Amino acid sequence: MSRTVGSRNKNQSETKEGLLLGVIGFCGEVRSRNVKDIVSGSYGRELVSKLRREGLIKDWGSGDLKTIRLTEKGKDVLLERNPCREFPRIRSEVIKRKADLSISEVLIMMMRAGVSIYPEEKPDIFGHGPPPLADGSVPSQTGLGSVNQNGVVSPTNVASSLKTIPAPLFYTSKEYKQGAWRGMDEHGKSQTSISSSCRGLMLIQEMVYAVYNTSDSEVGWDVKTELHIKAEIQNNLCRVLLPQLYHRLTTEGIHGIMLGRSMESLERYLVDMRKGESATKFLTGTYNPFYYVAKDKCGVVQMRLLTRPDRYLFLLDGVKAKYEPVGNRYSMECDALTKEGAPVLFSMLLSIPQLIRFKEGLEYTGKKGLVWCIEEQREMLSRYFGGLAEVKGIERRKIVENFLDGK
Repeated sequence: MSRTVGSRNKNQSETKEGLLLGVIGFCGEVRSRNVKDIVSGSYGRELVSKLRREGLIKDWGSGDLKTIRLTEKGKDVLLERNPCREFPRIRSEVIKRKADLSISEVLIMMMRAGVSIYPEEKPDIFGHGPPPLADGSVPSQTGLGSVNQNGVVSPTNVASSLKTIPAPLFYTSKEYKQGAWRGMDEHGKSQTSISSSCRGLMLIQEMVYAVYNTSDSEVGWDVKTELHIKAEIQNNLCRVLLPQLYHRLTTEGIHGIMLGRSMESLERYLVDMRKGESATKFLTGTYNPFYYVAKDKCGVVQMRLLTRPDRYLFLLDGVKAKYEPVGNRYSMECDALTKEGAPVLFSMLLSIPQLIRFKEGLEYTGKKGLVWCIEEQREMLSRYFGGLAEVKGIERRKIVENFLDGK
């Protein structure tokens, strides 16, 4: 994806029309069904119809690959606002198009959660710069790192001195795979895990998240490949490019986020895992925690909590105030105990490995537990735990008002 696509400057983002055109232009194309996540309701439908009539957008394809793209006239409108803008090449191969559309879904979700996605909003960490120099190094034009002919990554002064991330940032897999952190083997070929299903990295001050998107597909990714990309994140991003921020972060400190269409998608994976299906190793053997986030309003709140650990801890303190701490010798993993000694799990962020371990602990010990979650998650979790646990939900509105927007 081009480094100069899709400016979300002030005069553009003030209108929903500018927002929609900007996102489509930045992504290249978006699935028609995802437009409602950018501009929702009847106004959104009317806006799309208006832009079609004006010849700024066009429909493309059918079925799962039915998308909306900018017309040449639409691109000209964006270029008038930003003459430096470039647009990503839309690939024709079905598999590659689906991968790019998967990334576009992640970008839309990040935007909804207030995460910076556009190049001008974030430092060029991975260095998309000019050709190699005479000594074989690949310098970064405005970026933070370079890699020499032996595959050794070296940060610039900007990278080594970067100590804060003022706002959550998201970098697509294209940005880091095409950037200067990629190592080279003895034949000059990239050693980056091109086959990884990771769609990008979300960076906050305290944490790095590897982000995946299941859409409607089943989980069947290769565990070894994903563990390799996890090691690359730790070695190249944390230790070399951003040492002031993440040099103490181990692979265990790199967390995973899996985006899915709905809570029912998560239920399907959990049911399959109980049958011993292939999803088990990926969802329990790569990242811990590995959060499941539905691409809906509840998921947006989850993402906002993930980007604001301080706000989540504030919420957590309020929920667990009425419970007892867990002793070192308690017979199963849990977050707290009721006064009667029942295990309690705080699952507002929906970590899949934690859910599985808690259920297995309840089955093994014969105890009945208590699970706290966000209200929209309660119905599915109640089915998952059955009679093993009572599931209570916190209203999404109260979380937003009291712990996100209200503070």
